[in-house]
Amino acid sequence: MRNSLKANTVKTKVEEFYRKNGLYFEHMLTNHDEKYFEPMFRAINESGSDLNKKKILDVGCGSGSLGRILRNNYRDIKIDGVDIIEAKKKYHEVYNKYFVQDAENLNLPKNKYDVVFLSDVLEHFAFPMQAIKGAKKVLKKGGILVIRTQNYQSPISMKYGWKNSIRGLTAIFYPGRSLDEARILDPILTNEVLGGDQDAVSMVTFSQMCFSLKAIGMKLLVAKTWTKNHFVFQILNSFFLTSGLGSKSLIVAQK
Repeated sequence: MRNSLKANTVKTKVEEFYRKNGLYFEHMLTNHDEKYFEPMFRAINESGSDLNKKKILDVGCGSGSLGRILRNNYRDIKIDGVDIIEAKKKYHEVYNKYFVQDAENLNLPKNKYDVVFLSDVLEHFAFPMQAIKGAKKVLKKGGILVIRTQNYQSPISMKYGWKNSIRGLTAIFYPGRSLDEARILDPILTNEVLGGDQDAVSMVTFSQMCFSLKAIGMKLLVAKTWTKNHFVFQILNSFFLTSGLGSKSLIVAQK
């Protein structure tokens, strides 16, 4: 089982990093464009879901890059954003409402949203299962939860520091059944913007997410993995889609 004391300690450390490092959000604003989100929107289309005229919640909205893409591609939508810090206005002005809240202890009305996004955020939570339960709570019956996150079940993800690499090996071969068993990372936090998931906290895996979503009564409409970079692995992308070993997880689940 997870070390809750360590999880809380690392969580505090990462939150402080977000508050002090404005470059982090500038990096997301610049690099998270339509091409970046395209696989996620493709998965939504595969699920048969339509985002037009929907009420949407973007959890861990950061720079607001996802909110901007949604505004540009879907009509008559209402989007709210949630993040742990009071971000600059330019990051959250795209949202109808912006809530400063801990996504692991979400305090919003039940059954309010048609769609909830957890895009590239679950690995940054010390207690990812709490975030998923909170997202389910605010979803309407029949609403969808869209998850894109790092998949630490993939050998491609095992790369940041020797201690994290050892944890990566154990995540691949002994991933545990649920997100409550996700291993804790030692985040590599610097004042520079670094590629990858240097600020990740939990080694969430594709199999843990699928199991955990089913365990709380969510129906998986789309569940697959893929790999974004690494040219050699792109050749094997059709294998990654079905094997669960791609570096990114994409899940669309219905309440």
